[in-house]
Amino acid sequence: QQVPLLPEWGKTRTFAMPNGATCALPPPPDYSEDKDSVFYKQAVEVYEAVNNLTPDQRAVARFWSDDPMLSPTPPGHWISIAMAVLDHENADIKRRTDVLARLGVGVADAFIGCWDQKFKYDLVRPITYIKRLIDPKWEALLITPPFPEYPSGHSTQSGAAAVVLTSLFGENYAFEDHTHEADGLIPRKFSSFWSAAEEAGISRLYGGIHYRAAIEEGLEQGRCIGAYAVKLRTRM
Repeated sequence: QQVPLLPEWGKTRTFAMPNGATCALPPPPDYSEDKDSVFYKQAVEVYEAVNNLTPDQRAVARFWSDDPMLSPTPPGHWISIAMAVLDHENADIKRRTDVLARLGVGVADAFIGCWDQKFKYDLVRPITYIKRLIDPKWEALLITPPFPEYPSGHSTQSGAAAVVLTSLFGENYAFEDHTHEADGLIPRKFSSFWSAAEEAGISRLYGGIHYRAAIEEGLEQGRCIGAYAVKLRTRM
């Protein structure tokens, strides 16, 4: 894939929020090549993080990578989590339908909202910036996807998913995520849905494909988008 992926997706009709621009974000840090700038420092953070990954950080990056055609994908990962929780609770069909409908709406709208902002700001990825200005031999841990950097899609959709699942199962709902166990990845334990969302977000910095601002603002965008799915009336 060598061309921008789905540049018009932000204009897709939404399910719960009014439109793709509803949960708009502030601009990312101003682009700069000044070594004292916020932008340069965030690039250095990515550069140094990838160069000094701990075994657990590397595992986090791999666990949340969720590459298309090689995994259930990012939204599929959250559906996997929801299905496991529903199985654990022995949920009936009405409960399952409600949870999966809200979660599906939340993550679908999250990608629309995220793509609206991605192609609004069209920000350069770390690998391009770092290779040109910091270290031409540097390589990210994960493959950089073919669309703009800001905000992080993993962060936006994970934030939305966490908002929806927290509303349905409660704060501090602990669970173990076995999504990639069949692929040989060790399951990970979380104290809440939001702690999982935050790990999914930071995994993209460990992978070398997002700056911190894209992660933090993406999670906030997800909070906004997920709230619309929570407000849906799905049961009389």
